[in-house]
Amino acid sequence: MGVKEDLNRRIDVLAIGLFGLAVGALTVGLAQMGVIPEVDKIGVLAIALVFGGIVQLLAGITDIRYNEQLGGTALTMYGFFWLTVSTVKLVSGSTSLNFDSTLYIPIELIYLVFSAAMIYLTAYRSVALSLLHVIITLTFFASVMDRLKGSI
Repeated sequence: MGVKEDLNRRIDVLAIGLFGLAVGALTVGLAQMGVIPEVDKIGVLAIALVFGGIVQLLAGITDIRYNEQLGGTALTMYGFFWLTVSTVKLVSGSTSLNFDSTLYIPIELIYLVFSAAMIYLTAYRSVALSLLHVIITLTFFASVMDRLKGSI
């Protein structure tokens, strides 16, 4: 099998990673708006864990294997974020352990900086990807500000 044939047999991992992001974010967003009832919280977190976390993580690892370092790094890093937050919230929701919201400030600050850097790094590839990172950066900024306001 030649190099050209090998390139044609690759899957579009960015599309798969963005699909995971869309499913996870839409599910969590609908739950936060009250469209999905509070009684389904564990289900929402499980969907966020699988689609936001595992799907993006696997897509990122595959993208890195295809020598797409930038896309692979972004998908992998965001996948780890979803895995971490979903797991902490699942543990907190299903046990007597309750974590304070200030726990998320350090991770959200790091992802705020990471997402801001990704705006610049993706600008040469695609305006749409760069705008997506603008939205992600603004979301992390708003979340950090909200958590800081609540902890003062």
